[in-house]
Amino acid sequence: MFIDAKSEYDAGCLALDKHEYAEAALAFTRAIRVDSENPLYLCGAALAKLRIGQYGKSEALYRRAVKATKKSFGVDHPHVASVTFGLIDLYWHQGRYLEVEELCQGLLDSLKAGPFTSARARITHRLAEIYRQQGLFDKAESIYLDALEECEAVFGENHPKLATILPHLADLYRIMGRKKAAASVMQRSISLCGPSKISELHPNHTAGPQMPANQGSGQAA
Repeated sequence: MFIDAKSEYDAGCLALDKHEYAEAALAFTRAIRVDSENPLYLCGAALAKLRIGQYGKSEALYRRAVKATKKSFGVDHPHVASVTFGLIDLYWHQGRYLEVEELCQGLLDSLKAGPFTSARARITHRLAEIYRQQGLFDKAESIYLDALEECEAVFGENHPKLATILPHLADLYRIMGRKKAAASVMQRSISLCGPSKISELHPNHTAGPQMPANQGSGQAA
């Protein structure tokens, strides 16, 4: 029986969008049977397994995807970071924070020589979140400020790409009780790309004058 891997992959993506994770896992698995080293198929299956709580199978698939990506593109290619973030997300869901920290730090070190990408911004935020959850606010702030400084050096101080970092820094300042700093940073972010873009990039942030409550802190401003 002929199996069109691309069609199965597309079907898996559609099922993911509908939150039909078991169906998605089946579709991605059929695609993998045709092309067992395709990182897209492996990542899709890993995500579907993650969503249905099959963490062990998800981890194995993500590791295969990382290995296949390194083989295809090289160990320092930005695609490796994008794929590895799936593994980071899995460990985050499992509360394996030490492993999250190690992976994030390793990826950031490997990406320093390259451009500031959206994947790098996600990794930066996740590492800062690890420190924030431990109450290590100064370390979290340092991570964000270093990323911000580098982003400014590459793109300039008024580039919209800074909005991938600024709202998270604003939220950290709010948690720390630095309300004026939080408001100032958020206003800068809004001025760079507008409130609608902030809402698109950071759906948990309100791009208005009132600072939002952090979803995971349980603390009031």
